[in-house]
Amino acid sequence: MLPPSLEPSLEPVAGDLEQALRDSELHRALAIEGGALGTYEFFPTEGRMNWSDRTKELFGIPADSPVTLEVFRSAIHPDDLPRALANLESAQLPESNGILEQEYRVRAYDNGTTRWLRSRGKYFPAQGGQPPRFAGVVQDISSWKESAYWLSEGRQRLEAALTASGTGTFRWNIQTNALSWDENLDRLFGLAPGQTVRSLDSFIECVHPEDRSAVIDACSQCAATAADFDLEFRVIWPDGTVRWLDDKGKTYLDEQGRPSYMTGACVDITARREAEEALRASEARLRMLTEALPQLSWLRDADSYRLEYASARWQEYSGIEDVDTAWAEMVHPDDKERVMSIWKDALANARNFREQMRLRHRDGHYRWHLSIAQPVRDGAGKLRKWTGTLLDIHDQKTFEETLDNLVRERTQQLQQSNDDLQQFAHVASHDLKEPVRKARLFLGRFLEQEQATLSAEGALYLAKVESALSRMTAMVDGVLAYSLLHGQEFEPEVVPLVPLLNEICVDLEVPIHEKQALIEYADLPDGRGSRVLLYQLFYNLLKNSLKFTSAGRTPRIELKADVAEDGGLLVSVRDNGIGFAPQQAARIFEPFRRLHPKDHYEGTGLGLALCEKIMERHGGSIRAEGREGEGATFHLQFPATAK
Repeated sequence: MLPPSLEPSLEPVAGDLEQALRDSELHRALAIEGGALGTYEFFPTEGRMNWSDRTKELFGIPADSPVTLEVFRSAIHPDDLPRALANLESAQLPESNGILEQEYRVRAYDNGTTRWLRSRGKYFPAQGGQPPRFAGVVQDISSWKESAYWLSEGRQRLEAALTASGTGTFRWNIQTNALSWDENLDRLFGLAPGQTVRSLDSFIECVHPEDRSAVIDACSQCAATAADFDLEFRVIWPDGTVRWLDDKGKTYLDEQGRPSYMTGACVDITARREAEEALRASEARLRMLTEALPQLSWLRDADSYRLEYASARWQEYSGIEDVDTAWAEMVHPDDKERVMSIWKDALANARNFREQMRLRHRDGHYRWHLSIAQPVRDGAGKLRKWTGTLLDIHDQKTFEETLDNLVRERTQQLQQSNDDLQQFAHVASHDLKEPVRKARLFLGRFLEQEQATLSAEGALYLAKVESALSRMTAMVDGVLAYSLLHGQEFEPEVVPLVPLLNEICVDLEVPIHEKQALIEYADLPDGRGSRVLLYQLFYNLLKNSLKFTSAGRTPRIELKADVAEDGGLLVSVRDNGIGFAPQQAARIFEPFRRLHPKDHYEGTGLGLALCEKIMERHGGSIRAEGREGEGATFHLQFPATAK
C-alpha cells in the first residue's frame, strides 16, 4: 500500500506506460506494414503455425485458410526445402543463440508463381509452462534477387569483355594517393596476377625510364586541375620485355569541387605501335625509292584534293615552285582538253587513269610522258587517296613514230611488190602458156599427118613430149592460182557442204569410176566462207586421195565433221591409200614438194600448198596425219566465224 501522498502521482505514471506501450505497438505495426512484412509464429513441438494475412499472401494462401507445417513444407521450392528445414533444426541448438535467418523460394498455391522470401526470426525455448516457439517476419525479396542477378550478370560480362580485350582497370584516390587495379592490369605490367603490392610507386617503377617524367607530369596535372589522363607510354616487364600501353582515366570531384579520384582503363597497343613504326619505315623507304626513280610522283587526298606529296623531280623538270598547279601549266595546249576531260571522268567515277601527253620542260621544249593515276581505298572500300606517276616516254614515243612511218613505208612497198608480182604472174602465165599451146598444137598436127609412118619408139617419144607439155600447162595454171590467193578478197557466205561435194564428185566422176572408189560424206553441216575457194579446197583433197590409192584394195574416202571447243567447225578427210611417213606431215604442204616420183604419180606439187593457203584465207588451219601403206587423214579447222 503506497502512501496517500504518492497515489495521485502513480496514475500519470501508469498512463504514461500504457501510452508508451500503445505507441510501441503502433510503431511496430507501421514498420511491418511499411516494409510489407509478414509475421509468423511456429511451435515446433506441436507443429502449429500462426501466420499474418501478409504472410499468407506471400505464400499465395487465402487469408481464411489454416496453416500447418505441412502447408509450409509443400510451399517451399523442392531445391530449397532441405536447407530450410535444416536451418530450423540448427536454430534450436544452444550455440546458435536462437537466431534464424534464411532465404528460400516459395510456389504460390493460388497461381503457381515462384518468389523469393527472406525469413528472420528468433527461437524461444519452453519457459514458464509455455511451449518452445519461433517468432519472426518474412519479406518478398524477388525484385532484389532479380536486380542482384542482373547486376552479377552484368559484372561477369564486363569482366569477360575486359579480359577478352586485354583491358585492365584502375582506381586512383587522388587525395590519399592510393592506387589499386585489377588482375588484367597486372598482366599488362608483366606481373603475376594478384601477387604484387598495388600502389602508385609500384606503378611508376613499371614505366620505362624515358617515359616516367611524362607520366608523372600527367598525374600531377590531373591532381592539380582535375584534368583527365590520356597518355601512351612504355612499361618494362620483369623479364626485360618492353610493351606499349594506352592509358585513359576520368577524374571525379568531391562535394567541394576538388579532384577526388580517378578511374580508368589501360590496353596494350604494342602491336599497333610496331605496325605504325613499320609503316613509317616503309614510307621512308618508299619515299627514298620514289625520289630515286626517274618519274614525277604525287599523292592527293581524295576528299579535299589537297596535294600531300610530290617528288622533287617535279620542280627539277618544270622549274615551277608551286608543284600543286604545275601539272595543269605543263600540259601541251593541244593535249590539255583531251587529258582534262579524261581525268575529270576518272575522278568522278573513281576509275584508273592512263593517258599520254606532252609536258613542257623548264627549257621550253615538250616531252612525251605517260601519266598513270589510280584511286586508293581503305579496308571498308572508301576512297581515301589518289596516287600517280608521270614517266618520260619521249624517246620511246619518237622511236614508235619513226617505226610506224617505216612500217607504213615498207607496207606500201610490199603492197606495190605484191601488185607487181600478181601482174607479173598474169603476164608470165600468158607468155609461158602461149609457146606451150603452140607446141601442143603443132605436135597434134604432126601426129595427125605422120601417125602412120612413126615407129613404135618415135610414138613413145612423142607421147612423152605430150605428157611434159600437159604438166607444163598444169604447173603454169597452179602457179597462177597460188599467187592469186594472196590478194583475193571475198565476202563470207554460208556454203552447204553436201551439195558442194556432190558437184565435186560429178567433176571427178572419171577417176572415181575407174578406181571404183567409195566416197562417204553424209550429214555434213554448212560451212562459211568463199564457195569458190572451198570448192577448190575439197576438190584438191579428194583428187589427192584418188591419186594416191593403194593397189589391191578398194579406195575409200570418208569425210566427217564436228564442233571445236571454240565453236568452230572441224572437218576430217580420211583415206586408205598409200599414206606417208609421219615425219613428212609438215613438208607435204610446201609448194612443189613431191614425196613420190612424177613418173609414178602425176601432179605439180601445188595441190596441198593451195589447200593450206585457202585455209589461211579463211582464218583456219590444216594438218595431216599418215602412215605408210595405211592411208592419210587431213584435219581442217575453221574458226567460229570464217574470215
